[in-house]
Amino acid sequence: MELNSVSQLIGSDVLQFTHQSSLKDTKNDLIELDTHNRIKDTIRNILTSNGRPLTIHSSIIPISIDSKRIDYVVIKQSEGTVNKRTCFELQNTHFEMLLEHSVDAIALVTNQHLHYINQAGVELLGATSSSDLIGQNILNFFPSTYHKELEERFQSVLNFKNLTEGYERDIIDLNGHSKIVRTIIMPFEIHHQPSFQIIIRDVTKEKLLKEKEIQSEKLLTAGRLAAGIAHELRNPLTAVKGFLQLLQEQSSSLNHYLDIMSVELNKIEQITGQLLSLSNPLAHKYKSLYLSDILHETVGTLRQNDLIHNISIQLEVPLDSSKIYGNVHQLSQMLHQLNKKFNRIY
Repeated sequence: MELNSVSQLIGSDVLQFTHQSSLKDTKNDLIELDTHNRIKDTIRNILTSNGRPLTIHSSIIPISIDSKRIDYVVIKQSEGTVNKRTCFELQNTHFEMLLEHSVDAIALVTNQHLHYINQAGVELLGATSSSDLIGQNILNFFPSTYHKELEERFQSVLNFKNLTEGYERDIIDLNGHSKIVRTIIMPFEIHHQPSFQIIIRDVTKEKLLKEKEIQSEKLLTAGRLAAGIAHELRNPLTAVKGFLQLLQEQSSSLNHYLDIMSVELNKIEQITGQLLSLSNPLAHKYKSLYLSDILHETVGTLRQNDLIHNISIQLEVPLDSSKIYGNVHQLSQMLHQLNKKFNRIY
């Protein structure tokens, strides 16, 4: 206390030497000693007689001498203890910051009830704050079909202190929305009570992307199969068209039927072309082109078929037809489909 003799302390008030930062706690300590009459260990800040702040570790032991209650106090300077405590508090703060800023939902569970959940968990479960979730049974957020399996896993973690990970299951938030999550469960202890920590990662988007990837692979396989079929059809189709031209040149009496055959063969040829476009990446490329050129080319093909059904197509294209940005194959296919629709109407 930086005094010349002990007599300078006799009769002094304890609070006189208490630093302002510890004043409230020291008052509470004195009240508790009077009330409960038990040993108390504290770390407090005091002031020496020269006004220098000092941190002490004190043990206060209530004793009786001649039936008179006296508080026996053992005091020692506690810089090392304070440094350790400060270090622990910093580590604890960093740990809390790590939990709160984790992208994964992290929850501490005791007796299957939520004791703590971070901000990512609050968002995952559709709550506005952690207070909406604390105290709720963790099983309430999983479909009942998972309850038995989860209870067994929880018990296994608590009994054998092991870790279970990598399990995917559905989870239901407070709004009733279902999500796909991957969970890791590990043993934990809260206030000397066996508990467990559960890390929950939302993999809904990941699963959807995987499904789209699988679907794309299926479409690619279908495109390759279609291309193979189209190539196999083109060879006999070319031969049939060649013989058909010879017949048209040699027989005038059958021209009407041969024209119908020619139109139908052209349809088959168009279909095989569309099958090939499924596997041809160039068919899906876009470029600058004149719409009038596509119209003239497509209408020329359509007229052969429509004349058979006594349908006449009149094409009027402005002379100053401007360019567009598009895909030749897809535009031609669209015009063919429109023509089919109009033929059905009329």
